[in-house]
Amino acid sequence: MAVAAAMAALGLAALVALPGVQEPDPAEPREVVPGAETLHVSLHKTAEHERLSPGDRVEYTIGVRNSGARAVTGAEIVHHLPPTMRYVTGTRGAEVDGGRVVWSRPLEAGERTSFTVTGELTALPEGAGRPVATACLRSGADGVLVSCASQEHEVRRSLLPLWAGVTAAVVGLLALAGGGAVFYLRTRRPRPAPAPSGAPDPDPEPVPDGDTRPGATVHRLDAHRQGVSG
Repeated sequence: MAVAAAMAALGLAALVALPGVQEPDPAEPREVVPGAETLHVSLHKTAEHERLSPGDRVEYTIGVRNSGARAVTGAEIVHHLPPTMRYVTGTRGAEVDGGRVVWSRPLEAGERTSFTVTGELTALPEGAGRPVATACLRSGADGVLVSCASQEHEVRRSLLPLWAGVTAAVVGLLALAGGGAVFYLRTRRPRPAPAPSGAPDPDPEPVPDGDTRPGATVHRLDAHRQGVSG
């Protein structure tokens, strides 16, 4: 009983936070429907991705149960989609008003049943908020909230323009620094040391032998010939 009351309070707080939903006046007299405390609701979701982006769809399964011994003839199942999500399709017989989906049908004693709603994310919530869907079950159009359940979604958020600019500037600076380092290393390569004075050229250019035309007299001079001793 305490758990059901806590869930009802949680669901009421979630519903009051939605646009167009007003908190009921505690002083206002309400009809007590027999068996209302035996109504229970659960909410499960199946999403295309773990983190949602605009255009992604989510299917909600709303499970309801009447654990009492009496039927609740005017039961209502109310599902509120997040403000950033639009209704796509759902179980037949629903009345759709924007993001509010309502089924009205009796719940027999001990009956269990379920309803489905498919929504599509149209925009990202402002700030750090997350889309939250809430489903509640009540004993009638004017009945009290008996049981509620909520589901929260993770969303993919794009980088802010400022952060995108900072990231681009950092990448540019890193690329510039890398190019400067390569240029510096190339200019700092050691140059070959000059050959010692008097050492023969390791790769001397060939010296022409003079006139090598046919019939010409060729005189050769041996530069390494030693002098003749007297």
